This record gives sequence, C-alpha cells and structure tokens, in this order.
Amino acid sequence: YVVDHRDDMTRLHEHISEGNRDGARRLAHTLKGSSGNLGATAVQRLAAELETTIKAGGDAEAIERLSEALEGELHGLITAIQTALPQESEKPYTGEVDWAMLRQVLAELEPMLRASSMSANHLIETQGALLKATPAPMGEVLVRQIEDFLYPEALETLKRARQEHMEIAEL
Repeated sequence: YVVDHRDDMTRLHEHISEGNRDGARRLAHTLKGSSGNLGATAVQRLAAELETTIKAGGDAEAIERLSEALEGELHGLITAIQTALPQESEKPYTGEVDWAMLRQVLAELEPMLRASSMSANHLIETQGALLKATPAPMGEVLVRQIEDFLYPEALETLKRARQEHMEIAEL
C-alpha cells in the first residue's frame, strides 16, 4: 500500500493542474478501492468524496478542500504503516537482462492487458523485477500502471516500448 500510494497526492495534483480530471478521478477511485481493501475507512471515504466531486464537475475549491483533507489522512496512514512494519526492499533483478525472457513475458502480458485481466497483476508479481531491470524507463512505468489497474495505458506503454526498443520488438 505504501509503495503503491505514497506518490498519489503528487500525481493527483499534477492531474488537476494539467486539467486532467479523468486521470484525477481514476486515481481517487483506485485509492478508494485500495484503502477499502486495507480497512482504511477515513482515506476510503475521502477518496470516494473526491472521486464523486470530480465526476460531478465540482468546482476547484471543493476539489482542493477534499484533496487537502485526503492528503492529510493518507500521509498519516502511510506514516503509521511505515512505523509499524519493518523496512522491506524489493529484491532487484540480478544479472543482465534476459531479452528473450523479457520478450516472452511481454508476449504473455499483452493479451492480458487487451482483456483488462487481473492476471496481468499476477504476472507482474512474479516478473515485475525483470521489467524494472530494463534500461528503458518503460519497465517502471508499465509495472506501476498494471499495479494501478490502468490496463489500457499499460498496453499503450508496451506498444510504444516495442516501437522504441529493438531488443523487445516483436519477432
């Protein structure tokens, strides 16, 4: 939860400042669901209110007021979680990138993303470190999008990466 949501408020403010209300609404929606799964009802309630306000075309003042309240609650929750749990670090992929393996993982991943299947999240749980080890920033972005259930965006990232990086282009 901490890893997935610690930057949510920064991203939310970026969406709002760019006029991307749909991006802000989706972020609030994702935060609402994750917080509900965790039992963090205060964050869940505020994220739901923010999502509803954005969806209803609420004014900037109402959105700002709710985002400030949400930011305070989320910060407190993340601080409490970090204090309560021992520090864990994701095990990085060791060794050189196995491009054949990476192409295989991406070939498995693409139809999952096309179908908006949560199987993509399961694949990322086991292969996320491999994706993140790629020299291109695509891996980090792709993993985050899938973890945030942004499957159409992840599919576009995958397609763009294949066009830009010969090592992972489809054969």
